Amino acid sequence: PEVIRAVNDFYYLAYEGAVNLDSITNPTDRAAIETQIRNFGQESLQLLTEPHPPRNSAMNLVRR
Repeated sequence: PEVIRAVNDFYYLAYEGAVNLDSITNPTDRAAIETQIRNFGQESLQLLTEPHPPRNSAMNLVRR
């Protein structure tokens, strides 16, 4: 995805489905991961299907 190429991504636990909680057998590890997900939430890997339009910079506004 473009977010990865742009180095505009979150910690891996922030993405839905990044970790299979059922496969974590250590109760301390599982509790830590569940706590992080609960406190910080999770994101979809991709929110938009087309690129954002470019921002108008201050320089572009002055030139008009």
